[in-house]
Amino acid sequence: MITINEKILLQQKRLGLKSRELCQKLGLKETNYSAYLKGKRPLPYEDLEKVCVYLGLTLEYDGKEDNNV
Repeated sequence: MITINEKILLQQKRLGLKSRELCQKLGLKETNYSAYLKGKRPLPYEDLEKVCVYLGLTLEYDGKEDNNV
């Protein structure tokens, strides 16, 4: 099963969006975001929500491995 951070990273790559760019647009600290993507620290829910909305992902879980975070 794919993790939330893996889905975010995949979607970022699909959109050709660099982490620095995303962090600047959303007002996130790049070091914290990078640590989250590597699984080294949790991303606060509010920031996770911002990232998912920006990338066109949802926070809903239906037990499937497609489309949802």
